Amino acid sequence: MKHTFSHHRKAAAFLSAVLCLSVLAGCNAPSGQPAQPESPQQPEQQMEFPYELTIGGVGYAFAFSYDDMTFLGWESQSVKTEDAEKVLVPAGETSESSEDDAVYYKNGDIRGARPIFYNSDAKNQFVTECEVVGFVFDDSYNYSYPAGEIAVSGPDGTVELGISTYDEALAALGTPVSDDGTTVLYTGNGEETCTQYLKLEFDSTGVLEFLSIQEYTAVTED
Repeated sequence: MKHTFSHHRKAAAFLSAVLCLSVLAGCNAPSGQPAQPESPQQPEQQMEFPYELTIGGVGYAFAFSYDDMTFLGWESQSVKTEDAEKVLVPAGETSESSEDDAVYYKNGDIRGARPIFYNSDAKNQFVTECEVVGFVFDDSYNYSYPAGEIAVSGPDGTVELGISTYDEALAALGTPVSDDGTTVLYTGNGEETCTQYLKLEFDSTGVLEFLSIQEYTAVTED
């Protein structure tokens, strides 16, 4: 919502500048070129990101708070709760920037999930002060993901961790930004580097074993 509001303000400023120029053009301006107003910075254009994560039949729309995550039933699995809440996320980055400090969470029968936290602040913050902007699920490590419980829906269907094949995934999700036959990547801007992405990896039999999804807009200074 903050970004939408900011974009609206910039658009309004731009329209006001155009109106003022139109009025000045109809008047007898003094000799010499009038100073031209600076054009407002235009918001970065992003493509639609049409992918939705579903966990245990519940759709997840990012981003949301740490408290919302715990309300949904998630709790630390790999360390004590008090230690998990003391994990720091670097300023302006996500928790994926330091996987050495990664904490795994559980929710019912689902174990070994790794939430992605984003710190929009200018200083380091505990995960409790950050937004949850995605999840990582890696079935190759034999964590507990009941069949069909982790899924992502796309334009033409749904793919399920541990069930769907490479061919089924591409048929459901469309043409990826990159694809080497075992790893495919979808992004929100059509480029390989983006804060909105869906990454899938397949095992030697072609079955989906890894799923990582992230969706947020980086906060930048005006």
